[in-house]
Amino acid sequence: MPLVDYRPGLDGLRAIAVALVLAFHL
Repeated sequence: MPLVDYRPGLDGLRAIAVALVLAFHL
């Protein structure tokens, strides 16, 4: 389903949040 791929899941959001936190701390 394209909708599932178009919208990131909880894991995707968590990965993005972790990436942003690491980027800000660096």
